[in-house]
Amino acid sequence: MITEDELGHLQHMLGVGIHISKRNWGYRNYFCASPEQEKEFLNLMRNGFVQIGNRSNLYVYYHATELGCVVVGLNKKQTNRALRRP
Repeated sequence: MITEDELGHLQHMLGVGIHISKRNWGYRNYFCASPEQEKEFLNLMRNGFVQIGNRSNLYVYYHATELGCVVVGLNKKQTNRALRRP
């Protein structure tokens, strides 16, 4: 199960939104989360939608998985771009 906020984070992470041309969706794949957002991202990780990336003293970077790309509606080309596949 995914909440509206979690879905919004996934969309932002993958560059999905009404202000972004659909052909460009998936141009990025990262979210710099604050400590306050950790609970939401742990739930996304448990469900297989994101994986953890680099950490700094205050922030953690998360990246969408293939499943996360599917949940937000990316097509195969957009998913490959987001996951940096040729």
